[in-house]
Amino acid sequence: MDKLSIEAVIAEFHAFNARFNSVMLATVSADGFADASYAPTIQYQGKFHLYISELARHTQNLFNQPVVSLLFMEPENEANVFRRQRSMIRCEARVISRDTTQWAIILDKYEEKLGKMMRHLRDMKDFHLFELTPVNATYVRGFAQAYQLSGDQLQGIESVKVAE
Repeated sequence: MDKLSIEAVIAEFHAFNARFNSVMLATVSADGFADASYAPTIQYQGKFHLYISELARHTQNLFNQPVVSLLFMEPENEANVFRRQRSMIRCEARVISRDTTQWAIILDKYEEKLGKMMRHLRDMKDFHLFELTPVNATYVRGFAQAYQLSGDQLQGIESVKVAE
């Protein structure tokens, strides 16, 4: 991969994440263990959203510990397994109530992006909509190309220095 300007890396980071319709999740259980899972996701106005069932462990974890790490990763079949492009984003989570305009807007966005299945899931009472606000992120483009992102909508960036 070519070296890019800081502005180009930020743009590439956001475009990379937008490619995906699902995300790997790391949530924290009530007994302090990390639980890995995945869920469909959409991005809207600089935040990520999950519409997930309370039957899933990650949903219960988010109710109890409203923090989550998201992992977007280049598929193995498209990459060198030792340097897969990836981003890890730490977020704070909050539930969006069903009786709000925001809930309706986000569910409409889900249907636009992910299709008719959302019509069926929309009315399921065990599903909850979470808004995930990014706190910071790590973006790895390849060997010796890692960046820390922070700030409003992850627009601040610095290169991670490799020990010599």
